[in-house]
Formats: sequence, C-alpha cells, structure tokens
Amino acid sequence: MFARMFAGLNLGTSATAAAYLRNNTNWRGFLANGDVGGFASRLATTNELTGQGGGLVRNGGFPENFIVNNPQFNNVTYNTNPGSSTYHSLQTQVTFRPTNGLSFQSTYVWSKGLASATTGFLNPVDRSLDRTLQASHRTHDFRTNGSFELPIGPNKLLLSNSSGWLARIVERWQLTWIAKVTLPMFYLMIAAVLLIWYFPQLITYLPQQMKLG
Repeated sequence: MFARMFAGLNLGTSATAAAYLRNNTNWRGFLANGDVGGFASRLATTNELTGQGGGLVRNGGFPENFIVNNPQFNNVTYNTNPGSSTYHSLQTQVTFRPTNGLSFQSTYVWSKGLASATTGFLNPVDRSLDRTLQASHRTHDFRTNGSFELPIGPNKLLLSNSSGWLARIVERWQLTWIAKVTLPMFYLMIAAVLLIWYFPQLITYLPQQMKLG
C-alpha cells in the first residue's frame, strides 16, 4: 500500500517508501510511539511530496475516503435525531382481597432500560451499536400498600365485650402502609399511618345518647 502511495515521488536518498517513513522526522515519531491514529491521519491529509492535501491517497489510486470519511471537510455537523431507547421488563402483581381485616397489593418489576448514544459513535453508519443503560434504569422495583384493621372492639380479640361510646371509640382503627424499594440506586420509602374513620358514627351516636339521657 505504501509503495503505491509513494510511487513516482521524489523520496530523496530513500530507496523505498518504508525507508522514507522510517527516516523522515515527520513520520518516524508515529512509528516509534505506535500512534496508528496519528499516522493514518497524516497519510490522509498531508500535502507532503504532492503539494495537495490527501495527495498520497490519490497518488496510490485509492478512493478519497480510503482512510477517513468525507476527507474534503475539516469539520462536519450532522443534524439528526439519533436517540432511541428500548425497555424490557417482567411485571408481576399480587392482590389480597379484604380478609379478616387485612388487605394489600404488591407489585414487582424486573427491568432493563437501554438508550443509544447521541455523540461519539463507534460506527457513524451503524449507530445502534452504541448503547448504554438509561439514567432512569432500575433493575428491581418493589412496591406494596395495604391496610389492617386492628382487632379491637366488639366481637374482636381485644375489648370484645365493649359497647356504647367506648366501642365506638376503640373499633375500626386501621393500620395502613406504603412501601417502595428500588435498586440498583437504593431507594427506600416506608410510611405507616393510623387512620381513624369511626368519627361519623361517633358523632351520630353521641347526640342520640344525650337525647336519651
């Protein structure tokens, strides 16, 4: 290949193209340092010996883009929409209907989100080769929520014989919860709240008792 590129050119005292490259200060640094990229770039752009940029490539009979794409441009701006993404997941859900005061719903997602690169492509004509995990990627996501009616009040485990205003106060207390666990970026949220929803009954009950008294 080098013999073709340097054929017919004045190489001075060097008998061959290889000897010229080894002896010339413009080239031997690339060879000594193993700088393949710099060496190829100089081959594609130098006007050495030919007086024109890229002359060595043309002198060898190679196409203009033999070493680099679009060598006629110093800089190229390509406006397009290169971004794309894919998402795969396994999604499961378990629902427990109200039974003995307990009900809950839990979901689990095992997923992977991939996005294509938008700059610095390995191969500009096949950008799909450059993929990475999305910033929003979460491998595991577990969420649950539910409620449990505390066993307190008439016909319950505790204060089962209560009645009147006491029964109205202690019955139908519920413990509710919401929890979320996300990985690999560990995120944990747990909230537990005591909900009191007996007030409408209590408000109705007290005036009746007051009237009866």
